[in-house]
Amino acid sequence: MSELINNSRYRKERLKELILKLHKGESPESVRQQLIESMQNILYGEVVEDSMDIRDMLNAGEQPVHEVLAAIKKLSGKGILEVIAPFIPAPLLDKSLSLNYQHWLNKKGEEEYLVYFKK
Repeated sequence: MSELINNSRYRKERLKELILKLHKGESPESVRQQLIESMQNILYGEVVEDSMDIRDMLNAGEQPVHEVLAAIKKLSGKGILEVIAPFIPAPLLDKSLSLNYQHWLNKKGEEEYLVYFKK
C-alpha cells in the first residue's frame, strides 16, 4: 500500500538542525544556503509505491542495480521508489541519471541513506 512521504516531519527536523547550527556560530549565509538546498530536495504530493532495503545485498557484495531499475520501471506516473542504503550508492545514481530518472537523497544516519527515485 502506498503512503505519502511525511514531508512535514522532515521539514521540522531539518529546520531544528539549521537553527542549532546558527546557535553554534555557523554563519547565517551558510545556514540560509543549506535551507534553500534542503527545500529544493523535498518532494511534494508524491507517493512512495515501493521500498527496497539494499543494505544486505551490498554487504554481501552484490550489486542491486538491476533490481532497483526494474522496480523503478514498475512505478506509476507519480510513484516513488524508496531505497535504503548504508552509503550513497553512486553507481546506481549514475545509471538512473543516464536513464533520465530523478532521485533525491536523505541522510538518516551515519550508515543509513534514503534514496528516492522517480521516472
